[in-house]
Amino acid sequence: SEGIASHRRRERLWVTKNLRDMAEMVVGLITRLSRNVSLDRSSNSKVDVQLLRLRGAVEHDDLATMRTEILSAVETIGIALKERDERQRSEMEAISRQLEALKNELTHTRKEMALDGLTRLYNRASLDEHMDSVASIAVLSGRAACLLMIDIDHFKKVNDTWGHQAGDAVLRAVADMLVKSFPRKSDFVGRYGGEEFAVVLGEDGAATAHMLSERLLERIHGMALAWEDTEIRVTVSIGIAPFHEDGSVKDWIERADKALYQAKSEGRDRIIEAALPGQQQTDSASCLCSAGIPR
Repeated sequence: SEGIASHRRRERLWVTKNLRDMAEMVVGLITRLSRNVSLDRSSNSKVDVQLLRLRGAVEHDDLATMRTEILSAVETIGIALKERDERQRSEMEAISRQLEALKNELTHTRKEMALDGLTRLYNRASLDEHMDSVASIAVLSGRAACLLMIDIDHFKKVNDTWGHQAGDAVLRAVADMLVKSFPRKSDFVGRYGGEEFAVVLGEDGAATAHMLSERLLERIHGMALAWEDTEIRVTVSIGIAPFHEDGSVKDWIERADKALYQAKSEGRDRIIEAALPGQQQTDSASCLCSAGIPR
């Protein structure tokens, strides 16, 4: 859609700008280090000249002349070394500040690259990486895990009725509700794409997933987004897939997506749980009709 395309353009501009800013920081750091090395070479050259002067001084037969040359050379060397030490200390402090700034920028950029620009949830790449990790841990430890695929019902009608800015506001509102509904450290909330979200429960089985999904449906029912002179209300459909150790992450996603598709086809605003081998599929329905948006 136009809203998603615009969002992607903003993301690309953000990445381009941050890459350019980071490149400028690195170039500045390299320039400072190069200048420091150059100044060190210059300082060493001065010291080398005075060392040659000292060697020449010992060849004098006149004690007074030797003494004068040695004292002058030693004083010059002392001044050069002191200046170098002070400059190096100052330069190292400046370089340390630049390195810290670069480190902070890299940390910030890495975090930003893991987030969806519109909703501030984790993006698809972060979701894929996290699911691989959860699946590996589940296989090794036997720990339960569940995937929830969540889709906003009739989202296109929101865009068609109130415009793409209203659609973006709805996406952000649902994203905020997801974060509030799944606040634990073991809960991973991400934007799968478009109006579809994913929640990975890294330590819970189907029963807990179902309970939390029902709570989410209720909270979405109670959510009213003020827009211009009206309120926008939406519902969501949810597909639940418990992790199955004999299947791949791809299979895990497909089972959750299939359950979500069934929830949509059976009337939306409901939960469908994908069955594990040998189990029967279960569902839970609830409905709240809002003016202006058919379910």
